[in-house]
Amino acid sequence: MAITSCKVKFVDIKGGTGSLPEPNDERSVLVDGLKKDSVVFARVEDVSSCLKCSLSGSSTNMVLQRNGQILELVVGSKTMKANFGYFVKNYQTGKQVSYSFQWLSTLPAAPFVHTDGKRYVPVDLVAMQLGALITGTYNSVFTVYDFRVGEAGNNPDNNTYIVGGSWVTNWSTISGSYLAPHFKINELFSKGSGSSYRQLKVAVSLLTSLEAVRHAYRDDGALKVFRAFRSWEDNRGISGSWDRSFHMRGRAYDIASGDGGTALYSDVYKEFCGTASEPLHTGAAKPYGFWKTRVANGASGGYEIETMPRGSENTTWLHLQVKPGCEEQN
Repeated sequence: MAITSCKVKFVDIKGGTGSLPEPNDERSVLVDGLKKDSVVFARVEDVSSCLKCSLSGSSTNMVLQRNGQILELVVGSKTMKANFGYFVKNYQTGKQVSYSFQWLSTLPAAPFVHTDGKRYVPVDLVAMQLGALITGTYNSVFTVYDFRVGEAGNNPDNNTYIVGGSWVTNWSTISGSYLAPHFKINELFSKGSGSSYRQLKVAVSLLTSLEAVRHAYRDDGALKVFRAFRSWEDNRGISGSWDRSFHMRGRAYDIASGDGGTALYSDVYKEFCGTASEPLHTGAAKPYGFWKTRVANGASGGYEIETMPRGSENTTWLHLQVKPGCEEQN
């Protein structure tokens, strides 16, 4: 099939004002792409630049690295290999536990070298595996929506992320694997159903917070996660959810009231107050929004707690976020 020209747009949705998937946001970059067998490709150098990844390798072997993720692509091969290595503290033993994953995925089409001498990679799954939120064709332009993870600035994101989706070849096998001493992949990935595929993006700092809360405020007892990561499709199906939720960034989790979330909220809220009468406020107007901790090294490992109780049912649960925070929209 013939190769045709197209456009690929990378959109920054960190602090946009419109509704996804077409935010009213001027922070975007438009690059030249190619369409081959209905698959959209972009130069690997453009993907690296727009998603702020390091790029290494040879003329045929491309290695993209971003926030702890190492992604390997080979010209002519549909196999995409992701490597993750990180540590999470087991508070019961006081020791750091090493985790390492190698996930294989199958691309819809193999990377290739075009007549211009440039290497082109399929944008869709490559961008998703690097942590982009959603991709797709909007207003006739193939678009990648990203939170600009790794951007330098006043509030940079130095988190390491574990990322994967239904495109991971052995997803059914690894979904029961542990990402932390007491939390598995299938407890933390998107709970969406229907047409939405399984997708995961979770910061290692979030795993550390879960372990810390379990130890400090649950006395090492069982802790059931109600929601951690949400895909865009999963998030938009939740009434009243912010379309730039920190759940979609892999940096927030909920513990439901029935699973101890009410008591945990009270305990963590007190931690956030420190010696003050109330924590620092940020985000939406009082009484809602987020409280930011005054404690530099709190027992929960969290950074922002959502104010409670919330909703018409006056329900209280624990919603905790890790850095970077809401005030910078990062």
